[in-house]
Amino acid sequence: MERAAALKEGVVSALVYPVILLVVAVASVLILVIFVVPQFKQIFDQAGKALRMLVHEKRLALLTVRDQRRADAAAIGELTGEDAWVYEQGTRPGVFVAADGDNVIGFVSVRDAGGGLALITDPKLLGSYCGRNLELWMIERSATYAETNGYHTAHVAASPILDGYRRELEDRLWHREEVEGNATYVRRFRDLDANHDDE
Repeated sequence: MERAAALKEGVVSALVYPVILLVVAVASVLILVIFVVPQFKQIFDQAGKALRMLVHEKRLALLTVRDQRRADAAAIGELTGEDAWVYEQGTRPGVFVAADGDNVIGFVSVRDAGGGLALITDPKLLGSYCGRNLELWMIERSATYAETNGYHTAHVAASPILDGYRRELEDRLWHREEVEGNATYVRRFRDLDANHDDE
């Protein structure tokens, strides 16, 4: 009997600390739910627009710049005003789309101008996606394509939108120059003078 009483007393004393922890944890959660969370709700209600922007910007993780697919033809035609038939024939080298999930929201392409020069078209984006640096992302994807396919220089026509990103373009080694009387952003992948010195 004494042994059973001692065992019971040992079990009870061993359970005191976990019970205290459980009570403190439940009390902490209740205090947070009753007092703290309503304060955050008031802050978010007062900043309704900022909260919508926060939720909207979280969607950016779904955006991609990828190779054009046959299924993108109609959307490319709408963005560019070009005949969609060309893009329905299959994937075209140097043609890229910006996509939000499966929806095409932008278009850019690289065209061969001869002599190792790649011409990057002015990026086209749906209006609601403009001004979010997606133009830079699209130009960089095009420049990567041009460089890996042996071009020594890439040009993209300067535009008011790109001029707004001039500093970011310069950080990515693009330089604004006059080319044949037109303002153009130029990126050189290889120094032509260095190639002539090697020969």
